Amino acid sequence: MTDGALAPGTLDVLAGTPLALRGLLGALPDEVANRPADARWSPRDVVAPLLSIEPWALTDRVRRMLEEDGAAIPSVDEGAALERSGFRARPLPWLLDELERVRGADVA
Repeated sequence: MTDGALAPGTLDVLAGTPLALRGLLGALPDEVANRPADARWSPRDVVAPLLSIEPWALTDRVRRMLEEDGAAIPSVDEGAALERSGFRARPLPWLLDELERVRGADVA
């Protein structure tokens, strides 16, 4: 982005993501939240990676795109970040609460 501005509504979408995920996943029983649907990802596994890469994916990358023309955006090893975070072992309600807290602070 060369003008240093986000597209209209971007912050609203980013800020609303935790609430949307809570609406979709928040009432799931633990046995459903923790069971992979396709032998790879459970509903909990959808939220945990978002939280584990939040500092790089949202904060740092968006800031660089706004501040630098043609910013080089470094890749993040999402799998390694997830494993280091320990978030995969956390229950879904905790992940949803933490994503809401962190994302709220990031977009404020």
